Amino acid sequence: MARSRRARARRREIMVVGSGLALGAVAVYTLVATRKRTLGPAASAAAAAAAYVANWRAQPATTSSSGASVPVSGGTGSFPLLWTTITPNARQMNNARIIVHGFLRAGYSPAVAAAAVANAWWESGSAHPVDGARGLNERAIGDGGMSVGVYQMSSGGAGRGMTVEARMDVANATHEMIAREMVTPAARHLLAADAAGASLDELIYLFGRDIERPLAFIPSRSTPAKHAEERAKRADMARRLWGSAAMATSSKRISLPWV
Repeated sequence: MARSRRARARRREIMVVGSGLALGAVAVYTLVATRKRTLGPAASAAAAAAAYVANWRAQPATTSSSGASVPVSGGTGSFPLLWTTITPNARQMNNARIIVHGFLRAGYSPAVAAAAVANAWWESGSAHPVDGARGLNERAIGDGGMSVGVYQMSSGGAGRGMTVEARMDVANATHEMIAREMVTPAARHLLAADAAGASLDELIYLFGRDIERPLAFIPSRSTPAKHAEERAKRADMARRLWGSAAMATSSKRISLPWV
């Protein structure tokens, strides 16, 4: 009789443990499934980045205006971006063309390419904002040595895993910026604005905020006043490059006659 009671108790214990394991398995399955759904966009971004990197490595980037032909069109009634207050020297012009070629070959519009040039000009020359003479400096080093090149790619951010030399190579840096930053969820604001025909001023701001991401644009490390100041500085630099009218022009009309 005692053995029978012990056997029944043992069977109940096994049933409880079995139920617990089953529930645990369901919980683990649910967690994994949820995690997979959460990682969906990241996995897609990684796949897109891998495909892009494979493509540009198979076709070396253009490093001068005499390289591969790149179609540039602003559509009907296009607005050509012409240099105004600041006239680029030969090095700056070459770097600007490298950046534009990289973005256009990756399928982005002339306006997005121009936004990249404006931000790179500011990033690598903001220590000399009065005349902009130091802009698009591929050898620029900031943040105590952590940020390098025209985009100031940080060793703890967009430039993670890249050597100093790789970040100073404008063609390589441009391709890595596209492969790493233009495929992230944050880039959707820039691309949606471009598709909607937003102003060049807006695209320059969104590229700076979501692709470059300086501290002034990071809410947890800045203030609304610093955010507004950073936006104004980048816009002012671009205005001196191409004039006030260009800043208000729809992205669908921008063309780049100097490429």
